[in-house]
Amino acid sequence: AANEAKIKALKSLIGDLTNDKYPKDEETLNRMAKEYSIACIRKEDDVKLLWKTECVPLMVQLKNLLDVSILCGNYKLKLARQNYFMSRQDKIIDNLLSQLSRQELLQIMLEHEHRTHKESVDMLQDVLGHVSLLNKTMTQQRTIVEGDD
Repeated sequence: AANEAKIKALKSLIGDLTNDKYPKDEETLNRMAKEYSIACIRKEDDVKLLWKTECVPLMVQLKNLLDVSILCGNYKLKLARQNYFMSRQDKIIDNLLSQLSRQELLQIMLEHEHRTHKESVDMLQDVLGHVSLLNKTMTQQRTIVEGDD
C-alpha cells in the first residue's frame, strides 16, 4: 500500500513534467530562460540591496554590542580607580578629623590656661595696686616725718 502511494505520486509528478504547461519549442524555452535570467539578476540585485541596507547595519550594531564588553571593562576599571581614590580620600578625611579634634582639645586647654592665668594676672594687678597705694602712703608719711624734723 505504501509502495503504491509512492508510485502514484511519482506518476503524477512525471505527468506534470510531460504535461502541456511546459512548452516544448526552443524559442519559448529561450525566452523563458532569458526571463528567468533577468529575474535572477533582479533577485541578486535585491539581495545586494538587502545586504547593504539591512545586513551591514545589523552587523555594525552587532559589532557595537560586542564592544559593550570592552566598554564594561573600561567602566569597571574606572569604577575601581574611583573606589581607590574614594578610599584614599576617606583616609585623608579621617586624618583631618582627628587633627581637628586634637586642635579643638588644645584650644579648650589653652582657654582654660588663659582663664587660670587671667585670674592670676588680675590678682597680681590687685596686689600691685595695693603695693602702689602702700608706697604712696609711706611716701606721704615720710614726707610728713621729714618735714617735721
